[in-house]
Amino acid sequence: AVNAAFIVAETAMANGDNIGLLAFDSEIRRIVRPAKGTTHFRRLAENLYNIDISETSADYEKAFSTLQKMQNRSSLVLFFTDPYNFEHVNEIIKSWKRYAQRHRVIVLSIKNQSMALIAGKRSNDAESVFLKSAALKLADDRSRTFSILEQSGIPALEANPDSFTIDVINRYINLKMKFR
Repeated sequence: AVNAAFIVAETAMANGDNIGLLAFDSEIRRIVRPAKGTTHFRRLAENLYNIDISETSADYEKAFSTLQKMQNRSSLVLFFTDPYNFEHVNEIIKSWKRYAQRHRVIVLSIKNQSMALIAGKRSNDAESVFLKSAALKLADDRSRTFSILEQSGIPALEANPDSFTIDVINRYINLKMKFR
């Protein structure tokens, strides 16, 4: 996700767009206000590459209200996250609509290859049947969470790890063309 964010930021800069960064969990961890230029890009890259993964629950209200305060103009926001259940997705939707509705957002997530492999395996014993049914249930729940996002007006992309960066760039370009 970090590599994809870096390449998309580079693509946006090449297209003359401002780029910024807001990294958060229960707290705002990094803010780089939107701007242009090589020096700004280097600052954004430095902040992007040393972001730590956190198991702390995200505070979407805090993040989106911060976004609203720091960015007055309507923006396209690429939101890298892993919407893991219906409650999580509903928090995203509620917070987005309450605090940052004037911005366009796309939720970007990397597919879990292991889950897909387990769901596709043949089941020969009780343990493999259990694992397969659990993986199928998780895959179905995940598909429905992305459907909920789409139905609420928030586009979403879930892509395989090996094509994630290319898929994100293509989606960014398509959305930019659509929203002009």
